[in-house]
Amino acid sequence: MSSAGTPRELTTQQERRRRWLSLVWAASTVLWSLLRTVAVRLGLHRYGVNVWVFAALDLASAGVLAVSTPRAVFAVVDSMWRSAVVWGFITAVGFIAPDIYVLLSTGHMPMATMIVVLTIVVVSVTASAVGVARQIRQVRRATRQATRQATPSQPTPASAPWT
Repeated sequence: MSSAGTPRELTTQQERRRRWLSLVWAASTVLWSLLRTVAVRLGLHRYGVNVWVFAALDLASAGVLAVSTPRAVFAVVDSMWRSAVVWGFITAVGFIAPDIYVLLSTGHMPMATMIVVLTIVVVSVTASAVGVARQIRQVRRATRQATRQATPSQPTPASAPWT
């Protein structure tokens, strides 16, 4: 990134890798949404959660996450902090919206069920945070490798004339 806050130029390989990571994330997000919908149908519909409303909200949320999460990750990798904060906020809202719906739509949920739901939310948030951190590390690693390959190698200290 330049000092003016504009993104640096990416190589074709870096752009392809970013597109691939974005597609994998989008597919994973939609698959997770479908699994969550099945879980809500099996476990929570009897407590007042409308499965169709949850499914629509969760799939819409998955669409938001499919776009916002990679953009947040790449903004962090590129040190574009304002963009990272904006996309990170959008990601957080999209991530938590279906869970808030579940918590607000239940009529009366037994304490044990509430604990299970909250545990799933905490595990989901943790898993997503770990996944995003892993994505950031992978993209940074790939960026460093591509940068090394694009620049001519520098002499190593062992081959320097003063040794």
